[in-house]
Amino acid sequence: MPRNQSYNEKQDDEEAYQETIAKYGELVLSLPKERGWIQYQGFWLSPACPFKGALLLQHHFHARPSDIFLATFQKSGTTWLRALMFAIMNRALYDVSSDH
Repeated sequence: MPRNQSYNEKQDDEEAYQETIAKYGELVLSLPKERGWIQYQGFWLSPACPFKGALLLQHHFHARPSDIFLATFQKSGTTWLRALMFAIMNRALYDVSSDH
């Protein structure tokens, strides 16, 4: 939540969040199910899928033009990839002749 939000805006966000949670319960009950799997927007989701979190993101997350998403599989060099991304994004801050 941005630091410069007013108290009323934070309350509105909390109310919207609670509405989404309530809709989530109703939505899950109305979706087609088979062997524990749930069909949502044409896709079958496993019981282990964080459906509630995905629904909250879909309804409340607003990406900014400066946002960057880095997604990798576990144990596939995530730390190295983060360092590489940082270096690429910040290379203009350092002189080529420096030790960086």
